[in-house]
Amino acid sequence: MVYDFSEPSAAVAESSPTERPQFKLPALGDRLAAVVIDFGVLGLISSLVLAPVTRQIYITKQIGDRTDLALLYVLSVFLFVLIGVAYQTFFIWKKGATPGQRAFRIRVVNLWDGQKPAFMTALTRSMFWWIDTLLCGLPHLAVFSNAQRRPMHDRLADTIVTTIGSYTAQPPPNSAWITAGKIAVVVGFVVLGGQFGYELTTKYQQIESFENWQEDIQSLGAEECDAVTEAKEAWPEDVSRLAVAMALFSADVVGSECLEQEAYRSFKANEELDLAYLTRAFSRNEDADL
Repeated sequence: MVYDFSEPSAAVAESSPTERPQFKLPALGDRLAAVVIDFGVLGLISSLVLAPVTRQIYITKQIGDRTDLALLYVLSVFLFVLIGVAYQTFFIWKKGATPGQRAFRIRVVNLWDGQKPAFMTALTRSMFWWIDTLLCGLPHLAVFSNAQRRPMHDRLADTIVTTIGSYTAQPPPNSAWITAGKIAVVVGFVVLGGQFGYELTTKYQQIESFENWQEDIQSLGAEECDAVTEAKEAWPEDVSRLAVAMALFSADVVGSECLEQEAYRSFKANEELDLAYLTRAFSRNEDADL
């Protein structure tokens, strides 16, 4: 078989456009504001979807199980990213823009024909947008240097962010303010990273304090207080162990160690958590830090 590498026919040449569509580039401030709005919407959605996970994280903190807590944090981040991918994919596929982008008249279109992205294109762009974000947002800095302001996720999906507004941003020139902008963004991420590190250290200290509390309870022997077990037999069945423990503590029949044991038992069994917090607070009423 012989292939003809001669010039294409006139019909083929006419059907093959030599120029891409011309696009208006939105202002960087509009793109940033759109992201802020989208994260606000995502925060509301994820707070509802992740409510059971958040509750379990809070309970696990009280128990002091560091392994389960780490797994729950990883799960919550994974689910948040999954919600974000679904959010961006749906709106870009159906509307050509997320709610935040629509608020600033920004659209995401196919680079080659200027049309609304197909489902797989929107999914690819959304997945790599979140990968860019998880990489400390550094790939997003391409908006300062790329002539069409297309970061990695736009280049991999063959998409471009445009505006239908009256303002059109010019392609970034090769000047000193680009470097200054990059430095400012990097400094911002460093500050955010420092804040995240501080929060992580604080959480670690809280977990460590709970583990110490757990060890103190286990050093007392059984998780249940014997005095409460004996007294519970004389009380009605609908009265909980914690209620009996609180009554005995108020009458100076048992001490704070007994309350600690009963509170830990409730945390571990995931029962009567509100009363367990109150019980533990009473057992630590002489602790100035509390």
